Amino acid sequence: MAVMGHTRMTTQGNQKHNYNNHPFPGVAGDTSFSFAHNGIIYNDKELRKKEKLPMTNIETDSFVAVQLIESKNKLDFDSLRYMAESVEGSFTFSLLDENNNLFFVKGSNPLCLLHFPVLGLYVYASTESIVKAALRCLGLNKFAYERIDANEGDLIRIDKDGNITRSQFTPAPTYTHYSKYKWWYDDYEAYYNTYEETLIEMAHCFGAEEDDVIMLLDFGYNADEVADLLMDTGMFQEAVQEVKLMSGEYIYDNYCYGGVF
Repeated sequence: MAVMGHTRMTTQGNQKHNYNNHPFPGVAGDTSFSFAHNGIIYNDKELRKKEKLPMTNIETDSFVAVQLIESKNKLDFDSLRYMAESVEGSFTFSLLDENNNLFFVKGSNPLCLLHFPVLGLYVYASTESIVKAALRCLGLNKFAYERIDANEGDLIRIDKDGNITRSQFTPAPTYTHYSKYKWWYDDYEAYYNTYEETLIEMAHCFGAEEDDVIMLLDFGYNADEVADLLMDTGMFQEAVQEVKLMSGEYIYDNYCYGGVF
């Protein structure tokens, strides 16, 4: 059995309309699949025009990747390579087909893939801290596991029996022409501003203080790093104490006093 899930931070497409949310369904030839994306694609509009892809009510930038795979009428390393070398942006894609084959397309965004040989189980998420927090909740942290290497440009397939096969793709070059993609940079900046606001608002859900989240962001931690820390209370508090120490606050017996060493 295989299960895929996705927690979405909205950048394009209203999340209140479920058709905009991952995982997306797709059909390549006679194979149905589910698709999830971690990242942002900024040439989706250009690709739809260039490749004459079908019109859709789905507003999310990620869906163009599904359409590119579908246009090849097959789900394999060739169609995934074509898709991965066409899109521009930040990404790691995961796909699960109707036969329980799990595919990964590793771009510049993070991926943590763990294998539990004794359990015959694979577990993955964007970062290791998220995976480990989930394993503790499930009681799986007591079992031995091995980390599966996944580097940028890797195509990975895990079949229903747990066998791994690999291939490669060449990532598209990163564009530095700000004027050409100014709208994307503006969207990206707005995305992270919203992301930071959400982290601050949701701090209490993780047993953290809003002021501590704000402090880490102001100190230089980015939103992704703070999100990872929130998944591990110990790591979060350690980071908070370290920043307070570096900013001149003396911590003693869980109380903070102004001063310097």
